[in-house]
Amino acid sequence: MQTIDGLLDAIKKRHTITSDYKLSLYLGIGQGNIANYRHKRSMPNAEACEKIAKALDMDPDVLIVHFEGLRSRDELTKAVWQRIGVRLQAGFASVTFSLVLATIAAITTSFSPNAEATAICSNQQPLHIMLSQSNTDSWLSCKSIFLPLLVSCTLASAQPGPARNESAMQETRDIAAAMLKELSQTLQAAMADGGAVNAIGVCKTKAPEIAMSLSMKHQVQVARVGTRARNPNMGVPNEWQTKALDKFQSRIAGGDKPYDIEYVEVVKTGAYDLELRYAKPIVLQPMCTACHGTPDQISPEVKEKLNKLYPNDKAVNYKAGDLRGAVIVTRFLSH
Repeated sequence: MQTIDGLLDAIKKRHTITSDYKLSLYLGIGQGNIANYRHKRSMPNAEACEKIAKALDMDPDVLIVHFEGLRSRDELTKAVWQRIGVRLQAGFASVTFSLVLATIAAITTSFSPNAEATAICSNQQPLHIMLSQSNTDSWLSCKSIFLPLLVSCTLASAQPGPARNESAMQETRDIAAAMLKELSQTLQAAMADGGAVNAIGVCKTKAPEIAMSLSMKHQVQVARVGTRARNPNMGVPNEWQTKALDKFQSRIAGGDKPYDIEYVEVVKTGAYDLELRYAKPIVLQPMCTACHGTPDQISPEVKEKLNKLYPNDKAVNYKAGDLRGAVIVTRFLSH
C-alpha cells in the first residue's frame, strides 16, 4: 500500500492538481488536514478515505483498513487489520465490512468491566463477546481469542474456490505484460524525443510510477528487479526473486524464448493466506545498450548523467538479448 504522501501525490498527478491547497478543494478535505497527513500528525478517517479512494478509483475499504491498522497500538490488533486488508485486496467483496469496523472498534476501545460486544457473523447466530479489562493479561487473552474468531466467521462465506485463483493467475500475467508494454512504449518515446540521456529519467521516475499505478489499480504489488542493480535502494532481488532470475538465465541459455518463460510459486503466509509470487523476464533490447551496454556503447553525456544519479551503478556491460531482470507481481490468495 502507498504512503499517504504517495496517495495524495498520485491524485495530484492524475487530476493535474498543482498544489496541496487545490488538492484540498478538489477532495473536500481541509487544507489543515492535508498538512497533518503530510507531516504524520494524523491519518485520514473513513470519510477522508472514501474521498481519496474515489479520486484514485480505488476500493475505499482497502484504505480504511490500511489506516486503521496503522492506528492500532498493539501488534495483535494490527495483525487482524492486516488480515482483513489481505482479503479485501484479494477481492472478497462480500465481507460485511461496516460490521467488522464497528465490532473491532468496540473491541479495541477501553472497556468498563464486563462490557459486551455483539458480532453478527455471516449466516450465523449473533456471537456475544463478554470482555473484562481487569488486567492487561486478561485483555490480551480476550483479543487473542475473539479477534481472529470475528475475522474468521465474518469472512467464512467469502472463500474463493479454484476458479477464482485461476482467474487471479491470468490477471497476474496480464499485469506483468502491461508493465512491460507500457515501460517499453514510454522508453521508446523518450529515446525518440531526447535520446538516451532523456531515457535515463524515464527509468528513474516513470518506471516506478507505472509500477505504482498498476499496483494501485489491481491491488497487487508490482516491481522490477535486476540481475545487476543500478540503484542499490531499488531493484535488488530478494531470495525467491534471485531464484527466479537464476532459472531464467538457465532457460534462456538453453534456447528457450523469454516470452515463453515465467516463474510462479505460491507460499503460505499465514493460517488462511497464500501469497502468489510471479516473475516475468526482462531481456535487454538493442536500444537499451545506450545506457546498459559496454563502455564504448555509452556516450560521454550518458556516462556523466549515470555517474551523477547512480554512483554505485553496476547495471552495465550487457548486450542485446541478455537477461536484464524481471517484472515482479505479488498478491494474496486464499486456500
